[in-house]
Amino acid sequence: MRASSGVAHIDSLSLEAPFGAATVRGTFGLAAETTGALQFNVRVADISAGARWIATGDTGMVAARPGVGLRLAAERARLDSLSREAERGNDPAALLAEANRVPVSRSDRVMPVMVDSIALDSIAGSFEIEGALEGNVESANGSAELRSSGIIWGGNLLGEGQLTAQWRGAFTPYDTAFVEGGVDSLRLAGFAFDSTHFTASYHRGSGDVVLALFPGDTSAYELDASYVIKTGEGELQLRQVSLRMDSTTWRSAHASSIAWRGRGIRIDSLELRDERHDGLIAVNGELPDEDPGRLDVQARNVRIAPWLSIMQSDLEADAMLSANAIIEGTQSDLRLEGSVDLSRAFYRATPFPDVHSTFRYADESLQVDAELLREDKYVLATIKGRVPLDFSTSDSGTAPVRTARALDLSVAGDSIPVGPMAELFEGISNIQGFAKGDVAVSGTTTAPQFTGAASLALSQVTLDAAGVTLRDVRGRLRFSGDSIYVDTLVARSGGTITAQGHILVTDVANPAPRLTVTARDARVLQNELGELFADATIKVAGTIDTLDVTGSAVITRGVILIPDPAEFDIIKTADPAIFAIADTSAIRNLGIGARSATDNLRMILALEVRRGTFARSADANVELYGNLEVIAEPGIDDFMVTGALFTDQGDYTFLGKRFDVTRGSVRFLGGAPSNPLLQVLASYEVRQAGRPPLDIRVVIGGTLERPALSLESDAQPTLSQSDLISFLAFGRSSSSLLQFSGTGLEGGGSGGSSLAGNIAALATRQLASIGLNALVDEVRSDLSSATRADVLNITPAPLPADVSLGALQTVLRGTEIEIGKYIDRQTFLIGRVRPTLAIPGATLERRLSERLRIRGSLETRLLPNSASLSSGLEPRQIQVLGMLFSWKFAW
Repeated sequence: MRASSGVAHIDSLSLEAPFGAATVRGTFGLAAETTGALQFNVRVADISAGARWIATGDTGMVAARPGVGLRLAAERARLDSLSREAERGNDPAALLAEANRVPVSRSDRVMPVMVDSIALDSIAGSFEIEGALEGNVESANGSAELRSSGIIWGGNLLGEGQLTAQWRGAFTPYDTAFVEGGVDSLRLAGFAFDSTHFTASYHRGSGDVVLALFPGDTSAYELDASYVIKTGEGELQLRQVSLRMDSTTWRSAHASSIAWRGRGIRIDSLELRDERHDGLIAVNGELPDEDPGRLDVQARNVRIAPWLSIMQSDLEADAMLSANAIIEGTQSDLRLEGSVDLSRAFYRATPFPDVHSTFRYADESLQVDAELLREDKYVLATIKGRVPLDFSTSDSGTAPVRTARALDLSVAGDSIPVGPMAELFEGISNIQGFAKGDVAVSGTTTAPQFTGAASLALSQVTLDAAGVTLRDVRGRLRFSGDSIYVDTLVARSGGTITAQGHILVTDVANPAPRLTVTARDARVLQNELGELFADATIKVAGTIDTLDVTGSAVITRGVILIPDPAEFDIIKTADPAIFAIADTSAIRNLGIGARSATDNLRMILALEVRRGTFARSADANVELYGNLEVIAEPGIDDFMVTGALFTDQGDYTFLGKRFDVTRGSVRFLGGAPSNPLLQVLASYEVRQAGRPPLDIRVVIGGTLERPALSLESDAQPTLSQSDLISFLAFGRSSSSLLQFSGTGLEGGGSGGSSLAGNIAALATRQLASIGLNALVDEVRSDLSSATRADVLNITPAPLPADVSLGALQTVLRGTEIEIGKYIDRQTFLIGRVRPTLAIPGATLERRLSERLRIRGSLETRLLPNSASLSSGLEPRQIQVLGMLFSWKFAW
């Protein structure tokens, strides 16, 4: 660098830093008589290299613009993808800008705008500035261009874009700056836009600005204005304002201005019109910081959904708004008076009644007189009274609700539809009915006092989590002092559900319920998990933020639908894997999960499961009974279950054969209820010609998520696994399948029969009935629901090995239909029929006590005739009558 004759010469000046480099070269005049040209280049390659870059996966809110007061769209979790991209050397700001560059289709502007989250303590990006300065220290002209692939800071984002700037008459009283640029994505103060473009000029505190924001789809927000800014005051003169929101466009009717000084504001003739809907928004007047003023506000035919879209709110509401208001006083002492009309109101597509209200605000108190109207203008309810509020803006930290002032409010109505209330509460839907009553509220906002009564008449309401629809809901509430008394609340869901008690409202933000809910043979579950009926007495106490739920429930009957395991591991009963599973299952799923809505819940519920409750899947139908304890503790996301369920009746289908479940247990060890320990034993009787029946048992152990299965029998000597599977599939051992000749009764042919033909004949015999079972498997569930049967099976029943019939006769005689149902809690009847002329069979079982039972049965047996060389032998039918007393020993 050198200087001569009033000119500074910079041959080459380079600076390097961890984030980038700067280069300056050229000449510049140091005196008015000399001029020069100076060129510079500044490049910041990656400002995230030495700064903290965090892209957390937390879902949350982006900071809202001050004064907006509306909740913004929920942010989708980003996980750590941006952080990983940064580690690989990519530019995370450019990646996020690229993601925001893709327009999101939002045909319904009522729906919230979903955008990815940016950590508030993140900084990343790169940019480059290149320009030149010509002239000297008394007068110069400069130009510069800024290019960036994206910049992130403090939860905000400037996407890829560029900016050009010119500075004319620099260092003179007439210097003026001109700027033009735009980015293809923008996230600023919690608002997201697909692209932007602007031009602006600046000269000594004043200038012009033209701004265009494009949030996506066909929407566009445009502003053409001039401005004047001074210390503590300023003015914006609006030449043109245009807000295009899909099918709705608001435009300024003429020029207007907005001026401010301190906290005072003056709006001169701001008027926006929506020609399509004859809409109008007009504001005129002033509210000075100290001296009294007046501001007139008028709205007519304003659809609120597009304005919620501008605010990018997630409030799924719509209505037509008309309002008039006069605001007088100062910022610290406001007085309001006016009226509001809402018509065609919807929230989440649910219609709400129309609202007509007049209001008056003064002395930190809002007086309201409102009516809820039907479409035919019939008055459904009236709301009158005074609420202590503070709308003054002298202290931004002051709460809007004044707790020290008196509250005086009354609500009276007849036939008020409560259907819209379903949209205000999660987990409740399909509410149909009305409410009526007269309630007055006095006292203060933190300690209200109630008087009056209200009644509720609902034809139905659905509890979404349980899938249960309550019908004929009738209730009466009594309001007295600081409590709301539930005198009667009755609903029907199969049986009856009642609730009584009171709710203490000494603290509005944290009311304290004292309720007792009683169910008598009521349907408490009806969804993809099953259908259950229960008797219960449950008490709810504590406060909303620390609820205590205690009581007991008895599952009287029902069906629990269990998933079918994806696969089984065929192992031996004595395999050490069984013990390994049992040892590890006790400590499985005991990790503490993320905090959820159950954080404030403490529950201890004793649960008894009575006979008549079945666990059912496509392969199993098992009766369960036993006792459990369900516990929920604060800070633990999942419920803990202890206790055991037992079974001694049911069936399980394996390899096309229906096994009778003789005993079993499902044990919960205090962990998550989704993975209990299993111990189930089921048996299948293989009948052989000329030999005693062979019992094959299937043993299921392990856990529900990882069950293990093994086969065993009572045969001596012990049969191998291959022999057991062969008996199940073909009714004979694997070694007998290797014999080349059949018997004369079977019509097996001569000794030259092939092995393949022999096995094929056996397979055809067995697969005929199995095929029919597969065909009716889908129909079985429908028949079970239609007949309300506890047991419904359509399964192949094996014929004697030496009986050979025609194909149709084999299918009909080899198929057995069982229908069983509890007559009462101690008596179970099951009928058996085959689609032939055979006499139906039946079994009647009566439990005389917990251990003593009596069973009588009648069934038809098919027996082969005497040996003959003829084919197609007709089996003999005999009826077998049996009676059995049994005494159960258990420990």
